[in-house]
Amino acid sequence: MRPWLLVGAMRVETFPVLRRLTAPRPVGPRLWLGSLGARPVALLTCGVGPERAERRGLEAVERLDPEVLVSFGTCGALQDGLRRGALVGATGLVSGEAALVPLTPPPTPGLRLGALASVSEVVATPKARAAWAARGAVACEMEAEGLRRAAAGRPLYALKVVSDAAGGDPNERLQPGDPVQMLRFKALALNLVERQLAPALVSWVSRL
Repeated sequence: MRPWLLVGAMRVETFPVLRRLTAPRPVGPRLWLGSLGARPVALLTCGVGPERAERRGLEAVERLDPEVLVSFGTCGALQDGLRRGALVGATGLVSGEAALVPLTPPPTPGLRLGALASVSEVVATPKARAAWAARGAVACEMEAEGLRRAAAGRPLYALKVVSDAAGGDPNERLQPGDPVQMLRFKALALNLVERQLAPALVSWVSRL
């Protein structure tokens, strides 16, 4: 059985999934193999941003020939009604100037379904937030489009947990080079993935 490739950007996002794997074993500095239920899986920490996601995702795809790719991790809400801790299942991706690319959402109960804006820079202003929302996106993240390119036609799912109101709250905007804010964000991301996202992801993948 070919594995599913589960991909998160940061170790604080992938660790809660790693500790739920059965018989995990490292096969590289960023890549683990194991299983969830009867499903063999590979778990990749790709790094932040579309370029890293595409490059490292492609390396994993060429090495493992996965059946399916899953992009998971945190996202920023682009709509006021989408609260921290909500789970978002992507129905499509918008990026750059390209038209929306449809995706099949994960078959998991309780998700907020909608398109994701897959961006190369943090959405840090109300103007940028409104522009992506006007294109139909409910949330934004930075890796799914890179993984879509790396998938080379394989099915791609995206499952995210809301960590902040992207561009909507000046107190939540990360300042480049601010180590205190980055540590706070990583702690928040770890908590959200551990409590909200990882249980839903593991339940979905392991029951297939």
